[in-house]
Amino acid sequence: MDVTHDMDLDTFRKLAADRRVIPVSRKLLADGDTPVALYRKLAAERPGTFLLESAENGRSWSRYSFVGVRSAATLTEKDGQAHWQGTPPVGVPTDGDPLAALRATVEALHTPRDLAHDLGLPPFTGGMVGYLGYDIVRRLEKVGPGERDDLELPELTMLLTSDLAVMDHWEGSVLLIANAINHNDLETGVDEAYADAIARLDAMESDLTLAVAQPPAALPPSELPEYTARWGGPDFQDAVEDIKERIRAGEAFQVVPSQRFETPCTASALDVYRVLRATNPSPYMYLLRLDGFD
Repeated sequence: MDVTHDMDLDTFRKLAADRRVIPVSRKLLADGDTPVALYRKLAAERPGTFLLESAENGRSWSRYSFVGVRSAATLTEKDGQAHWQGTPPVGVPTDGDPLAALRATVEALHTPRDLAHDLGLPPFTGGMVGYLGYDIVRRLEKVGPGERDDLELPELTMLLTSDLAVMDHWEGSVLLIANAINHNDLETGVDEAYADAIARLDAMESDLTLAVAQPPAALPPSELPEYTARWGGPDFQDAVEDIKERIRAGEAFQVVPSQRFETPCTASALDVYRVLRATNPSPYMYLLRLDGFD
């Protein structure tokens, strides 16, 4: 494999003078792999990993696919409070409002946008990756209490991405990125963060040589499976009529009456993603492997 882009220690030290997170990268030729194969090899479907892709006009893939290989920690919500899984960097909130904790974490670990350009890297090199649930709006707007969450999912879950691989479909290459994070925000942690990033790059490059079996995923049958709906037909229709009246009254200008369907499924989250990717490629596709749910 052709290798480029390892950052030397002197350059790293200069960059570390005014930032806590620095992307250290290594570029390899990888024109024989697919994004899904990269995800299997590097992330191995572990919790705290992800796959981000985008297809334009139904079939034309965007330039980059992003594989989240590993996370340093995870910011989530528990009993209405911010909660970290793993060890968060020193200086970020570990309790209180989860949205405020997310803002403070991004501010503390912020990397200037022009750094990626200066280093010849793609526009996304790491950061907080995850979701904000719809009910998070209750922390921003006075919309009243919500219904009981029968799924019992956190209001938000954000992965602090440490390692990722970026597939460049134009060049047929993959860029391995190990984000060197100065967890204690001390000068003494700079060289240690660099050495750790290089070791993680070496490990990812080694994992790329693995021959990982990728079994075929069965495409969906033509007939619909048995499913249950959260709302029955008449109740859903009544809700739509109620929403229309409230919009006419000026209480809202747009409402999405979401409907959840459930059906038994034995396939893995990755196989479900693979089938969706093949049958309905679209902008902003994603697979998030989290702790206990996907």
